[in-house]
Amino acid sequence: MTAQAFMAEHVERMGLSMAHFIASTDPDLLTQNLSTKSDIPARSVLEMVAECASANRYFAALLNGGTPGQPAIQTFTGSDDARDEIMASANVLADAIKQTANSALDQEFMHWSRGPLTGKILLMGAYRNMAYHSGQINFIQILDGDHEFHVPPTWLK
Repeated sequence: MTAQAFMAEHVERMGLSMAHFIASTDPDLLTQNLSTKSDIPARSVLEMVAECASANRYFAALLNGGTPGQPAIQTFTGSDDARDEIMASANVLADAIKQTANSALDQEFMHWSRGPLTGKILLMGAYRNMAYHSGQINFIQILDGDHEFHVPPTWLK
């Protein structure tokens, strides 16, 4: 198995995992913006998912040779469209990763706000982003009193 195939598989699985966390979240919590001490609202679950989906598609565009500008962030109306889009965007990224040449792992790609990033960072970056936000979604569940860790089936295989 190549590094690209390995990473692509894990990106797809993290998309499925994130979809699982969305599905296990009380629908009332999906759009809730919890306030911080400074009264600046935090992002809702659906806003975090939208950011992850945009990052997936943006990284895929870079790996495919595109030079996209700042990505547009989608708005979701509920869990179904958020779950569908996170899985679809993870699949788009996984397809781009599978096609990435070994030489591109050290190649620099120009990110719209972070400057040059290597292909290795792009392959790992979106996965890390989805994993990070999956944990935040689970923490929001805990704050609401749901102390069960909703283990995605993809984590048990």
